[in-house]
Amino acid sequence: MAALAGGLYAVGMWPVLYSRFGVRHIGVMPFILLALYALVQISDLGSQSSKEPGRQARIGVWSWVLGASMGLGLYVYYAAWVIPALVVVFAAYLSVFDRRRFRKSWPALVLALVVAGAIFFPLGWDLAHGPAVTRIQVTGAPLRALFDGDPLPVLQTTLGTLGMFTFAGDPEWLYNFSGLPVFDWITGSLFYLGLVFCLLRVRQVRYGFVLAWIVVGISPAFISVPPASYSHTFAAQGAVYLMPAIGLIELSNLKFQTPAPAFRSVSAGVSKLKSHLPYLKPATWYLLFALAIAWTARYTLHYYFDWWANHAMVRFQYHADTHELARWLDAQPDRSDLAISTTTNEFPLEPLALSFDLKREDLAPRWFDAEWALVFPRGGPSRIVLLSFPHLNPLLEPYLPSQLIASIVIRLRASSLFACIGIARRLALAALCQATSRPWARD
Repeated sequence: MAALAGGLYAVGMWPVLYSRFGVRHIGVMPFILLALYALVQISDLGSQSSKEPGRQARIGVWSWVLGASMGLGLYVYYAAWVIPALVVVFAAYLSVFDRRRFRKSWPALVLALVVAGAIFFPLGWDLAHGPAVTRIQVTGAPLRALFDGDPLPVLQTTLGTLGMFTFAGDPEWLYNFSGLPVFDWITGSLFYLGLVFCLLRVRQVRYGFVLAWIVVGISPAFISVPPASYSHTFAAQGAVYLMPAIGLIELSNLKFQTPAPAFRSVSAGVSKLKSHLPYLKPATWYLLFALAIAWTARYTLHYYFDWWANHAMVRFQYHADTHELARWLDAQPDRSDLAISTTTNEFPLEPLALSFDLKREDLAPRWFDAEWALVFPRGGPSRIVLLSFPHLNPLLEPYLPSQLIASIVIRLRASSLFACIGIARRLALAALCQATSRPWARD
């Protein structure tokens, strides 16, 4: 099961997307996984016996590891808040379903929370006494509405988040092909099958742990916007990709052993299902496991490397135009004045993005909004760069192309990244006046 879950996680679109671009989210995952591993060791989920020599000493070490992982993870990305919450929820679960483990584990869990709190204290103090703008204020509109007595926004975001696995995923182009769910319906069916097995075996601690992990992991998206945010639910990644593995592995085991469900009616139903399942050799199941991983990889290759990476909205939000423009400008000997189009909202961002990639220092471009203006630098030759967005004002389109001296267009998948236009100032001003029906033009 571990190998299958690891394979699905390695090629899944959600983790692959976050691991390939430099945002802070992926940096928190080592802390989350280490904390979860420590929690498993403390709770002794891999063994039914707690009488091994030196176990108490090892639990003490793992409690410090758990606390340090939680505390340090909180400095990286706020999705790490999920892990302290998971520790509390899982302790509550053990107190109900496995009191023996709870009695042996709770001191170590309390120590881990204290260690995490001590490590987090400097940042917590700064957050409490620093600027009032927090993530809750930026994304927590549903939670604030709930505090004001209106539960509808929380219900809407909760339903939207629960559908992220097969119905509609993160709507933000920055982190997803907008609305694309985590799984297609083939892998998604295995996900739901694994979820059913975990629910049927909720009294078994290993399955209860996975259920607590996935529910707590996606819970931040219940109270924040947008619903189904892949950033806010980041801590649940491991459990999400573990579910299809559980479903497929348990399906392969049905022919050989009967699970221990909570109710006799369920047991009878499973026995009946077993009698109708065809016998498949282990080698056949291994082939199916490999096909499941390959199918997940195909989903990632198609939607992430092809569709998402080349979509115009994604390239705009990640400043692909200015990146390619910087490369092109570095290769040109021309030092004439330059004016570059962008939208008004991007005035603070596009010049910064260009400066990150531009190596030469002899250019000082001006920026303008091509939807309502053109800029012609004073004297001498000038160049106007039209990025792929926004489009040039339609009033100017019939006139400027006829006055072009030179045009350079770089294309990707038939989509223009930018056009650099060299234009005679006198002819350009005449065209501008004619297009706008105004007797003036501004330098």
